[in-house]
Parts: sequence; structure tokens; C-alpha cells
Amino acid sequence: MDANKFLSDLTGKSIAEIEGRHEIDIYGLDPNDPGCFESDNYVLKTGNSNSFYESMPDKDNRRHHLSVVKSPWLDRQGRIVGTIGIGKDITELMNQQALFNTFINSLDYSIALTDVNNMIIQINHAFANMAGNIEVISENFDEILSRYFIPSKSKDEYDYKLYDSERGEKSYWLLSTFPMHDFWDEYTGNIHILQDVTTQRMQSKKIAEMLRTDPLTGVNNKAGMYDFFLNADTSCKASFFFINLDNFKYIYNSYGHETSDKYLKDI
Repeated sequence: MDANKFLSDLTGKSIAEIEGRHEIDIYGLDPNDPGCFESDNYVLKTGNSNSFYESMPDKDNRRHHLSVVKSPWLDRQGRIVGTIGIGKDITELMNQQALFNTFINSLDYSIALTDVNNMIIQINHAFANMAGNIEVISENFDEILSRYFIPSKSKDEYDYKLYDSERGEKSYWLLSTFPMHDFWDEYTGNIHILQDVTTQRMQSKKIAEMLRTDPLTGVNNKAGMYDFFLNADTSCKASFFFINLDNFKYIYNSYGHETSDKYLKDI
């Protein structure tokens, strides 16, 4: 019965061409599309507003996504005489969401987005695989985290451990959390990123052990000795002594490198 300029521009039809025609004809929609029809019936029968999403082509046949709210149109006596439909073009928003989904699903990191109450609103494929593809949307992130991970006792070593009971393996994960803000800089939730740092931690541990120990005997070297004393309980008494091997050069010269190495390790 009436329309505004936005609808006219979107469809490429004048107001005169729109008024008096059915929405299916105006939008060029499939007559079997239940969107508008079901929404109109719901509003007319219940008197309540209804919302839904629909997709429609514009005058250049480019697809637009609309967020639509249908409300009852009342006369002066409060009787329902029709519906009023308000459609907001969210095409760009949907495109940005699609790009964002593609981006986070391309990452190897496990990512979860939560609202201000820390309830999960979105995850990527890596997080879903980590969680065994169970439904975690609308679940509390901390509860999901505690379901799969064991918090670290030492934050300097790792953040979380994940045990694979079937394989009998454990992995180390680093959790990073970043706040999300909307256009008006209002806090809207968090982005949680879980990174598998097992290989990195194992390599770091191996390098640290190599720096602290003698490669031949496996005993602590000078750096290892310093680490030992720095981490020792200073309230306890301790003793240490030196051992000097006399005539070791004779063994090396007489029996060779391999035998002298074995002799040194045995000592």
C-alpha cells in the first residue's frame, strides 16, 4: 500500500509501480518462499511483531541480504488491518562476516569468540576439531576450557596441558585473550586464541638442557650448577666437593678416544 525511497532504489521501480502490488512481484521472489508469507500470517494472527532474514536481487540483479521486522498495522480502534515491514540492508555486514569466518577458519589456532558473559558465540574449525566437534555455542568458555585442559602450575612453563587419552599423549597450549569493542568502543566480549606450542616448548626444553648439561656425561655443567644453586632451598645445609682424575691423559693416549670417553662416563 505504501513504500519509501529506499525500496524504490533497491528494486529499481518507482513508488507508483510498487504500490498495489504483492511483495513477491516487487522483489522478484520465488512464490514458494515462506519468508514474507509466514511472517505476515504470524503477525496477523497473533498481533505480535516478527523478525527474519531474507535475500533479494536489486535492479542490477546483485543479491542483497535484509534483516526484516514485521509489525501489526492498527487502525484507530486497535484492529489489525495489515502489516508494516521494515527491512535493513545488512549485505555489507554479511560480507564482512563471511570474510571474517573465512579468515579465522584458515588459521591453525583454535579460536573462540565470547560475549560479555563469557558465553561462546562463535568458534573456528580448529576449535571445533579440538573439542571433538561437540556443540559448544552458548556454553561458558571457562567451563569448556576446564573440560579439556589442565591449567599450568607454573605460568613460566606453559599455560595449559591437553591430554589425548586414546593416544596417551599430552600437548602444551598457550592461551591469549583480547577484548572486542563495537563501533562506539563499547566492550562486547573477548577473542580467545589457543595455540599449540608443544613443539616449541619441547625444543626450548631440549635447548635449555643442552646448555645446562655436559653432552658426553649428561651431568650438570657450570651453567647447570648455577641453576641448581639458584633454585635450591637456602634454608637447608649442603655440601659439595671436587673430583680430579689423575693421569687421564695417559688413558686417552693409550686406549684412544672411545675408551677414554666410556671411562669418563663410568666415573
